[in-house]
Parts: sequence; structure tokens; C-alpha cells
Amino acid sequence: MLAIMVQVAFVVHQTALFLPMLGLQGAGVAVLLTASMAATSRIVMGFFVDGLDQRRLGAVLLGTQAMSLFAVIKLGTPLAAYLASAVFGFAVGVMITLPALLIQREFPPSAFGMLSGLTLAIIQTGNAFGPSIFGGLKDATGSYTAPIVVCMALEIAATALLLQRIGPARNVGRDGSRR
Repeated sequence: MLAIMVQVAFVVHQTALFLPMLGLQGAGVAVLLTASMAATSRIVMGFFVDGLDQRRLGAVLLGTQAMSLFAVIKLGTPLAAYLASAVFGFAVGVMITLPALLIQREFPPSAFGMLSGLTLAIIQTGNAFGPSIFGGLKDATGSYTAPIVVCMALEIAATALLLQRIGPARNVGRDGSRR
């Protein structure tokens, strides 16, 4: 939920964030890069995501998102904004489907429906609050630096949580087969 909350918050505020630096057309290009990379990553990763350690993959993607957010506030250049948008978007595409993949891999098939519904409800709650929190922090501080720092912290927290195995998991090999 934390990761997807950050993703929704960033995407909702992306145009306003980049408008002063890139202008209207440049901010539109940044949004296009984010969306294009999200679609591309879902297709590309779909070919081999089942053979990967999905928890580690998620951790790497969240780490790259945190780094891309850091580049936005630290570098503050058009090139950094475009590259950060592309990197952030690539992770968005995979992270959208990752919760269902993890449930499928780590729990028995009979629990998939219930756990998917519960997970989606939790994620949607975060989606509802993410953009408001991001915007509220921006309004309270007068810049996007504080919300981006908070988003980076949430991405790091999500990474730590993702790498923790909570409860028993099925004994599944890297290829998805049960052992």
C-alpha cells in the first residue's frame, strides 16, 4: 500500500511538480514517459517475472523509485526530471501487478480471492489518501521537497516491509514450482 500510495501521489502531482522546470509541453512529455515506461515494463517483465524472486524485484524497483525521487529534488534539471519519470514509470508498471503475484506465489490457491480482495481494499485506501497527503505537505511547506522526502521514506519503508516474510509462505522455488 505504501509503495502504490506514493506512486499515485507522484503521478497525480507530476505535472504540477515539473511545470515550473519543464513548461507545459515538457511536463506533458514527463507524464508520457512515466505512462509509456509503466506499460512497457508490464509487458517486458510479464515474460519472465515468474522466474524471479518477486520480493527482491519489488525491493529493487522501490529503491530505484526512491532514487529517482531523490534525483528530482537534488539535481533539479530537466534531464533528471525526464530520467526520473522514466525510471519511476518502469517500476509503476510492475508494482501494480506485484501484490497479486506475491499472493499467488506465497499462499494456497484457495486463499487467492480473499487475500486479493483484502489487499486491493488496503491499497485503494492508500490511493485515496496519497495525493491529498502529498498536496497537503506541498501546501504546508510551499515546495515539493518535503512531500518528495516523505515519499522517499515511504518507499524505503515499503522496501523493508516487502523483504520481511510475514507468516508462513508456501515453499516455492524460483521457477514457481512447489517443493
